[in-house]
Amino acid sequence: MAGTCAESTRASTGIHGNPKKREMGPRVAFRVDTVRARRVSPEPGLSARPLPASSHITFSFEPSAPGPFEPSVFDVQGRRLQSLQGRAEGAGRHELRWDLRDGSGRRVPTGLYLARLRRGDDVLLARVVIAQ
Repeated sequence: MAGTCAESTRASTGIHGNPKKREMGPRVAFRVDTVRARRVSPEPGLSARPLPASSHITFSFEPSAPGPFEPSVFDVQGRRLQSLQGRAEGAGRHELRWDLRDGSGRRVPTGLYLARLRRGDDVLLARVVIAQ
C-alpha cells in the first residue's frame, strides 16, 4: 500500500537461548541509484571534514594530474543540490569549501548527503553529515 509504513520486528536469541523480540522501528522504502564509472579511480579518495558539519564543509582530494573536475552534492533521494566547476592546477592535495547551501542559495537541512567528484571517467564519493 503506497504511502504507509509497516512496523517491523526481528526475533533473536537472548543470552540464555530464550527468544527475544526486538523492535526495529518503521520500515522505510527508498531507492538507491548506483554510480558507475568506466574505470576505478587511481587517485586517493575524496574526504570531507568536519563531520558532522554545521557551518561549512571542506572536501579534500589529491589528483594525480592537473585538469578539470566537477564536484556535486546530492541528497539521499538522488537530487543534485549543488554543482560546482573547478580545475586542479597541479598534482598534490586540493581542497574545496562548501557553505552548505544549495544551488538556490538556501541552507540545506540537517541530514545525510553524498558528495561526488567527477574527473573524466573517474568518480570519487564521500558521505556528508549536516547538523544544526
